[in-house]
Amino acid sequence: MQNKMEQIMSVTQPYSRALLLVVNRMKSFVMEVCWLFVIFLGFVCNSCSSNQHIYSTKNGDYQYTVIKTGSNAPPVIIGKVSEFETKIPVRTVGAVKAGDKPMAKTDANGNFSFTIESGSYKFTGLGIPYDFCETKSINVANGDTLKLYFYLKISTEVLHEGK
Repeated sequence: MQNKMEQIMSVTQPYSRALLLVVNRMKSFVMEVCWLFVIFLGFVCNSCSSNQHIYSTKNGDYQYTVIKTGSNAPPVIIGKVSEFETKIPVRTVGAVKAGDKPMAKTDANGNFSFTIESGSYKFTGLGIPYDFCETKSINVANGDTLKLYFYLKISTEVLHEGK
């Protein structure tokens, strides 16, 4: 019985060493790939950073993300105006203002986009028959893309025709 065990060990031992060598090389390869991924991820994060915020107001919510690309292009503002309860895009007349200046109308899906000069702005999402929702001051600089989403509450005010 011991003779058979010695025979099996003598036959399988070279294969065991080869298998162990392959496993060690695979571990080394996997570690190199992991380090390359970490380096790549660090590069991506350094060249493009963002901050995401969600705020609630009495007239609705807004959410924004500032993506810093490092380019010198004017800031780009993109986003959507949606209904607060259902999150369905505002399909009626919708618009976005920067300060007191109207900047864009929404399309049929509630989307908008425009460019603006660098600065600090309070943006306002508007829609009929919704209450407006105004953001706090948001700083945008050259190279920034601001993703801005408004969730408007339906207005409870009764509109009266002027006489």
